[in-house]
Amino acid sequence: MNAEKLENFLTEVLDEGIAETYSKGYEWYRDDFLPLLNKSEEFLSNKNELLSDIWYVVGDIHDFNQAPLKAIDAYKKSISFDFNNAASYREVANMLSYIGNYDNAIENINKSLELNPTEECAISDKESIISLQGTPSLYDLNDITFKMRECIANQEFTTVVDNFKSSKEIEELKILARAFGGLDLNIEYMETWNKIADLDKEFEIEYRDWE
Repeated sequence: MNAEKLENFLTEVLDEGIAETYSKGYEWYRDDFLPLLNKSEEFLSNKNELLSDIWYVVGDIHDFNQAPLKAIDAYKKSISFDFNNAASYREVANMLSYIGNYDNAIENINKSLELNPTEECAISDKESIISLQGTPSLYDLNDITFKMRECIANQEFTTVVDNFKSSKEIEELKILARAFGGLDLNIEYMETWNKIADLDKEFEIEYRDWE
């Protein structure tokens, strides 16, 4: 793929929006999107705004999948291409607040507001972050499900299988199913969902259960 086609592909992703991009599922993300994203710095070295925006999308994907550490990496990558990307600073702030790092979250939300003082989402998010100070974080960094979601985001699927293959907990089994999907182990993937159904407990298939 030449630079023009690569630019058109990434531009199309941005035009479709995060919901449409996310709905394409993990296989598309792994097999179509990531290989081209990994070529983008080499072929589009003069397209910093585009690269910043596309890494923002990557951050959103990891946020949707409850992997804030991986999301922070992507949003920071976005900032590395465009230091004036206020939205990326805002989302770094939100991810930091999710893991209880409120001081750094406020620093980043302030940076976002310096760049775009009237942005309503950032104003609202700052109020929310300030109100959360001193309260337990949304995510516990030591929780095994948190760690395994981050492993999913890093494509460390065998680690998830090793930790959750004997689980009987619905949330852990859902993460296990995602790991089997990532490994293209379709039989194990379906067996895991059948195991969830056999627990005879209420459960919901969420947008993050994408495969």
